[in-house]
Amino acid sequence: MKKLIGLFLAAYAVNAFAYLSESYQTYDAQIKQDVLWRNISEQPYAELPEMKFFPNDSYKIPHGYRFTRDAATMGQAFDHRSDEMPEGRVKIIHAYGSAAKVEFVPATHHPFTGLFRSGAVGVARLSLGVPFASTGSFVPGMAIKFLVDGQPSKNMHVMQRLEGQGDNRNFFKFAFTNKLPEPIEKSTRYGAKFFGRFVKNPIFLRVDHVAELAADGARAERVVAPYQIFFQPAEGVTIDENAADFRVELTKLAEGTKLYEVFGTYSEHVQTPIYIGSLYLRSPFVASAYGDKVLYFQHEGALRRSFWLGRDIKPAPYLGCVSCPVE
Repeated sequence: MKKLIGLFLAAYAVNAFAYLSESYQTYDAQIKQDVLWRNISEQPYAELPEMKFFPNDSYKIPHGYRFTRDAATMGQAFDHRSDEMPEGRVKIIHAYGSAAKVEFVPATHHPFTGLFRSGAVGVARLSLGVPFASTGSFVPGMAIKFLVDGQPSKNMHVMQRLEGQGDNRNFFKFAFTNKLPEPIEKSTRYGAKFFGRFVKNPIFLRVDHVAELAADGARAERVVAPYQIFFQPAEGVTIDENAADFRVELTKLAEGTKLYEVFGTYSEHVQTPIYIGSLYLRSPFVASAYGDKVLYFQHEGALRRSFWLGRDIKPAPYLGCVSCPVE
């Protein structure tokens, strides 16, 4: 009964206001997934928007907010704890994508704790860092939101590399990871340097926060997290390397498809990957204004800096340890 009442209230909030209610964070993970999916899927684009740099900075999102580009709000990407974008902020990179319901199904034997052990439902958004037509390089990436009963979501961002994969447009050509190679091009080096004003290491987002809580909200007594995580495309998952629009190709993937097999290394010095589990598709992929302009994935796992002073900010308590030893 409690779940039904919560789902009713959540659905009412979505229909009436088109944004998450104040009580949203108190819901069970499954209800949160249903709410987010309703918002993502109920108004798909009638026609996919052209992918280009710097979306019009005066467009309106479903909330009715009017966005402006403002570098001073960059810190919100790391600090804002919500499943929706903060008012006044717009995606400049990874502006165009497609989202779907997912489920992480864990392996039975691995040392890692929290959601890595319990499994989790959530939402994944596959997007391009920059428009292919503007740069001539296909730069895919994925953001994943794992949902927790009565707690804020746990988010991960993974890519292959900042420069992308050239003119090959198969989204599943390479594995994604949370620890990227050093950028080699002038533009990506500059981008990493810019993000370095906000975080100590802009190409490494650790995942200890995912290992802290189980899906039911229970806190791990001793956090054991992978140092580096890999999302290896599952066998047979591929799209046309010459596809005109990856968002169209993603709609062809069937619900229930295993998207990725997930591996993690135990520490910086122990590089043998351990199989952690698999990520399954639990809905079709949908491209929508809500998914592109409102749905928000916090950049967790980064040691923050003060933007103006360039000094390190003490990590929030929920980050835990980077790699805890196993007894």
